[in-house]
Parts: sequence; structure tokens; C-alpha cells
Amino acid sequence: MSKYIDGFLLPIAAENIEKYREIAQMASEIFKEHGALEYVEAVGDDLEIEKMVSFNKSAGAGEGETVVLAYIVYESKEHRDQVNAAVMQDERKCYVKTFSITSVWLTAVLRLWLVHNFLTAKDTK
Repeated sequence: MSKYIDGFLLPIAAENIEKYREIAQMASEIFKEHGALEYVEAVGDDLEIEKMVSFNKSAGAGEGETVVLAYIVYESKEHRDQVNAAVMQDERKCYVKTFSITSVWLTAVLRLWLVHNFLTAKDTK
């Protein structure tokens, strides 16, 4: 294989899809400016397919949530590490930390910056 991909399944409250799109657009610009070859986000539709493990189940989506399939393409694992290091130094990432998405408070984790900063830390309300 000639490329390296980080891929994510992200549960998002349907009511927060537009907020998420704003964050994803900014993240896409930042990642690509720092060298990512491609950045793709796709909002799920028709996710329950008979005789297959559903995206909802795989992502742990609850009632009122849909799933975003996201992936970022790099030249290699080493290139991914370089891009992620540059992204973490980019001051614009502070902007996205002000958003709260789908019962989530944002946290910082370098390797899965997008996933952990936007979507995985549970809301403590």
C-alpha cells in the first residue's frame, strides 16, 4: 500500500451536525495546510443494513445520533506523525476547543486529535 489512513466512526447528535460541519471544515483546512493529502467527512444515512454490523453499533451511537465516517490520508505513518505534530502546534485548534458537540466536552489527545478533541469525552453535566 502506498498511503496511510487514520479513520474514525464518530457518533454525533443529529441536532449538532451543522456545528460539527463547521469544526470539520476548519480541521480539514488545518490538516491539509500541514500536509495531509486528503480529509474526508461523510454523514451517515441508511445505516442499518441487514446481516451486517451497523455503523450505529460500531460507533456507539445512541438515540438521536447519527454517525460520521471520517478519514485522513497521509503519505506514510511517519508523515501522519509529522502532520499531527504540526496540527497540535497550530493556534487555530484552540478555536474548536470552544465547541461542545453531542454530549461531549473536548479533550486533547495528540494521535487522534480530531476524534478526541471533538467527540469522545463524555459531557459531565
